[in-house]
Amino acid sequence: MIIKTPVSLSRTVLYSMLIVISISFGVGGYLWFEQEVSQFGIDSQILREDYVEQQKKQIKEEVEKGVDYAKYMMAQTEKRLHDNIKNRVYEAHGIATNLYHRYKDTLPPGQLQNIIKEALRPIRFSEGKGYYFATRLDGLEILFADRPEMEGINMLNTQDTQGKYVIRDMIDIVNKKGEGFYSYTWTKPNASGSNFRKTTFVKHFEPYGWLIGTGEYIDDVREVIQNEALQRLIEVRFGKDGYLFGSTFEGDPLFTNGRITVGTRSVWDLTDPEGIKIIQEQKKAAKIPEGSYYHYSWIKLQGTMPSPKISFTKAIPEWGWMIGAGAYVDDIETAIDQRRLLLTASIKAYLLKTLLVLACLILVVLFLVHIITSKTRQGFDRFTAFFEKASNELVEIRLDDLHFSEFSKLADIANQMVRNLLAATQTLRMNEEKYRMLFHSVPLGIIVTDKTGEIIETNSTSERLLGWSKSDHKTRRIDADGWKTIRSDGTMMPPSEYASVRALKENRIVGDIEMGILSLMNQKTWISVTAAPIPLDNYGVLVVYTDITDRKLAEEKIKASLKEKEVLLQEIHHRVKNNMQVIASLLKLQSNSINDIQIKDALKESQNRVYAMSAIYEILHHSDDLSQIDLKFYLSKMGRMLLQTYSIIPGKISLNIESDNIRLNIDKASPLGLVFNELISNSLKYAFPENGTGTVNVSVKLQGEECELIVWDDGVGMKKEFDWRTSTTLGLQLVRTLVENQLDGSIELVSGDGAKFLIRFNTKES
Repeated sequence: MIIKTPVSLSRTVLYSMLIVISISFGVGGYLWFEQEVSQFGIDSQILREDYVEQQKKQIKEEVEKGVDYAKYMMAQTEKRLHDNIKNRVYEAHGIATNLYHRYKDTLPPGQLQNIIKEALRPIRFSEGKGYYFATRLDGLEILFADRPEMEGINMLNTQDTQGKYVIRDMIDIVNKKGEGFYSYTWTKPNASGSNFRKTTFVKHFEPYGWLIGTGEYIDDVREVIQNEALQRLIEVRFGKDGYLFGSTFEGDPLFTNGRITVGTRSVWDLTDPEGIKIIQEQKKAAKIPEGSYYHYSWIKLQGTMPSPKISFTKAIPEWGWMIGAGAYVDDIETAIDQRRLLLTASIKAYLLKTLLVLACLILVVLFLVHIITSKTRQGFDRFTAFFEKASNELVEIRLDDLHFSEFSKLADIANQMVRNLLAATQTLRMNEEKYRMLFHSVPLGIIVTDKTGEIIETNSTSERLLGWSKSDHKTRRIDADGWKTIRSDGTMMPPSEYASVRALKENRIVGDIEMGILSLMNQKTWISVTAAPIPLDNYGVLVVYTDITDRKLAEEKIKASLKEKEVLLQEIHHRVKNNMQVIASLLKLQSNSINDIQIKDALKESQNRVYAMSAIYEILHHSDDLSQIDLKFYLSKMGRMLLQTYSIIPGKISLNIESDNIRLNIDKASPLGLVFNELISNSLKYAFPENGTGTVNVSVKLQGEECELIVWDDGVGMKKEFDWRTSTTLGLQLVRTLVENQLDGSIELVSGDGAKFLIRFNTKES
């Protein structure tokens, strides 16, 4: 045995206080430091998030402004085209009118017509692509500046690539309105093919019965508009170094950083240092109508290393453009680094102040500990001397030599312990006598053994119940084989129970083990055995015997009575089932003698409803449990009956039933069976017209005390205007009434393909 060297109380107090102060300052400083660092991290994250959100908002606004401007310019395409060609035609018409009025009285008509025609022929506009034409109202081509070989030819039967009679339509416009616009597809100067979209304005030249017109190609006007839009978009600047960029859906560049890049090398495979295909990410974002954000890395304008960047791109589908803008998200780190330097300086100042305060506190503690320990030592010396004298005598401690209240309280406690010890000894003697009296008077058999199984205590009731005398108990013990009687010849009695052995080995209470024994009067007595381990030295098990003979006799009478009632109830279920089957047979016979299809169907539906109810009683008749229905078995039986009733050809319509293991009482199962009958019947009759094929599905799930029944098919479904809740059909009225009134549940028709009903109800009795 190792004896520890006692330590000084004064040193213990001193060291304890120093440790407490040091730990307090250390923990406080650590918590402050942890809080400051944590708050710095939170503030930094908030700054980053706010900065990113600001940048995202700004680039989105700039992109949307650019897209709105481009769409505005796009909207001007048709108006500018119309205004331009109309003004051009008015100019040509003015030239022709002026020449006509100047020379109509001096030149022959043929010569004057030729002068007008030749005056208009060389005129070109829209970068040489625009020209004039003139056609007589009978279809004869007078002027065709782009294709002179067509002049003098009647073009009434001329069609564009879409089959429109172009000249006829123009003549019709002039005859009805005098002037107007007309769109068609036509050839284009300096370009191959004839499928160019063109809009023309024509005006009636009355002196010679001509129509004078010109047109422009929509893609030419669009190209001009797009160039104007690009000039405006490259001028956009925002933030520190913000600018717009754009490309086509195919990855052809349009503009970036103040430069138009149309016609330069494709950027479809442009990749950042992390392998992200930037233009392809733009296209993914542009596919979202409202635009979207995406992330990648790129080198800043004044940088050398890639930095994380977030961009926003939105599409102009009509032009096949993607317009975007981006912002670098690491600019905020400079501000965060400055805050980190301030935090470091603050921590250093706090540590210096803490060390100064700690030094002052240590000096104060040293002074106080010196005073307290000197006074405490005097009191302990006096108290120790008194205990050395009183340690061998059961006498109370004198209080007149004690000066400190703590020592006085300790002395009071010691004196009280002496008085309590004297009183406890007297009480122990009295309690032992009471225990003996109660032990032998209690109406329960009690046996106490030691840890080896030897019986060390019994009461009178155990001797009476087991039929053993006091001398018999002395020859008995408990071991792994149970109770044994050791005789002089070495023979043993057979075991009677193992409760005490199990309680001793498993260290737990073992109870309610019933056994029958023969009493001294040769009558069988039933007893219940309970054994519990005793957590005391030299004690093993407490075994308690209870006489349960009266209870066993009562149980046998109850079992016999229940058996009679079960037989009677099974007979009732059998007769109810038979009566319902008779009713169903009568309905079937009646339907066989009726030719009206509607009446036959109504009788068949009534027959199915009777079968649905009778199936419950048939199941109960053959079941061991007369109060509960196996729902899965019941629905499967109903499903097979309905398939046979409606003569469903195997393979045409499948009925799939998935159900949890649910048992319902007859009050819930009966209306549920009728609901199942109506819904499955409706699907079989109406969901698959003209001998169609399909599937009817049934799902039954138990969620707590609530049951969920779903019936759906993949058939034609119900008409959108059909309101099943207000339907006058008996089947649906019956379904709604049974669910809401009998099952006290809810039912709803789920929209979608086919018909789908969702029913929920509580499985417990209301």
